[in-house]
Amino acid sequence: GTSVSASSLTDPSETISYPAAHLRVNTEQGTHLFRREGCILTGWNTAADGSGQHIGLGSRAGVGRGETLTLYAEWAPCNEASDFLYEKGANSVTITGFKGTPEVSDDEQTTPEVSDDEQTTPEVVVIPSEIEGLPVTGIAQDAFRDVVCDRIVLPPTINVVSVHAFDNCSLSELILFDSVSEITDHAFTSCENLRTIRINACVPPVYSGSYYDTFPDKYDRLAGLSGDAKIVLFSGSSTRFGYDSAYLDDAFPDYEIVNMGVFAYTNALPQLDLIRKNMKEGDILIHSPEFDAAKRQFCTTNAFDDKFFSMIEADYDLLARLDYRDYEGVLSAFTTYQKVRRGMEAKSYAVSAADFDEDGRKVSSPSYNEYGDYIVYRPNAEDDAPIYDLPVNYTAGAFPKEIYIDPLNAVYDKFAADGIRVLFTYAPRNRSALSEKSDAAALAELDAWLRGTLHAEVISGIEDSLYPGRYLFGTDNHLSTDGVAIRSERIRRDLEEVLDNAK
Repeated sequence: GTSVSASSLTDPSETISYPAAHLRVNTEQGTHLFRREGCILTGWNTAADGSGQHIGLGSRAGVGRGETLTLYAEWAPCNEASDFLYEKGANSVTITGFKGTPEVSDDEQTTPEVSDDEQTTPEVVVIPSEIEGLPVTGIAQDAFRDVVCDRIVLPPTINVVSVHAFDNCSLSELILFDSVSEITDHAFTSCENLRTIRINACVPPVYSGSYYDTFPDKYDRLAGLSGDAKIVLFSGSSTRFGYDSAYLDDAFPDYEIVNMGVFAYTNALPQLDLIRKNMKEGDILIHSPEFDAAKRQFCTTNAFDDKFFSMIEADYDLLARLDYRDYEGVLSAFTTYQKVRRGMEAKSYAVSAADFDEDGRKVSSPSYNEYGDYIVYRPNAEDDAPIYDLPVNYTAGAFPKEIYIDPLNAVYDKFAADGIRVLFTYAPRNRSALSEKSDAAALAELDAWLRGTLHAEVISGIEDSLYPGRYLFGTDNHLSTDGVAIRSERIRRDLEEVLDNAK
């Protein structure tokens, strides 16, 4: 196990021991450990003077097995109650306006004077948890309209942020807690500088041990290999179930293999953006989007959805690595996520998905290996019949260039600009689960269409991705253990060919 010691300059320290369930440990909620009058605990820092790495409450920190990591509390002094207009209810306070001067931190006060052209806005507005003995639970419409500040800190008591509450505010960073139940992007209309959103955890997780929870684990492995040559496998659950990464690792000893597949029915765009941040020149991305979830897998929108938050619940700091301005519906998706998980069973961050099978049953040996493959034995099906009555169109007409190809190419171009080689292969599919239109001629036309339009090398034949139903397990694109062996051999062959050609 490992332990994390948290301390501050004026409060005693607290040491917490963790089972070694993950590559990095979660800092738990933390908000109950320390209190400082008139301040909000906004996270931890690896350095006593605040110059180290920031780690959000309930996000993950890197610490070696058997080692101890000391984290230092980061405090944000609250503005005075007199800085706000507010309405008192029977049991709570709602902020209706701001009339004070934003606080300037000690570091910012010592910054040398700059000209008007170089002037920045270092001010911070920290909303207190309590006013006149009542918890501050809401922010009203127009309360912070046109306020000039660089950072807004919402306390963990806030439940509701009304639409247009921060319109035209100059903030670049928002800090909030996962106690907020209602907040949408419409609360920040015309906030053109807002690029970073930090979420602190103050309620227990509910997705620990589920397949959603594997994304932070996979990301930790990817981040830990950021300086190594890598082959990264990505799509949805067909990748999670679809590779023998140890076999590929043996076949390609010059590369580390990372299986980043989790769930197809959430937008792949923010996942790919996060993945790219930990890849380098010479790395390889093997992308195999699932056609039954093509709108999400081909990155046809930049809109967030609630499932992305389910996947980062164990490490909200992943959200802060993304630029809010590049996406739509981020906070609206967060609200949906909050509604979905409300009332679900509370769990612990120390729980690992590797301790359970896909149905949530305890397993005697890990269900995931170090690469990120789901490795519980999956028998072949009794026949080739499709599982679902949802035939998918494998036709060129199903993938118009403007809707599907252009958005995906824009993502591929970002990888290429970083010197990362993008290879496209087809996700496995039950041959019997295709539409009637998807005959041999249509398959050949689709293959030619993708090879001619994608900004990626198509390394596999489309026919190789279509399996007799007996090699699928439970769905029409999750391979059985035997199916995984067949696919991995085919991918090894295809990958060897393109790598040999590049020599």
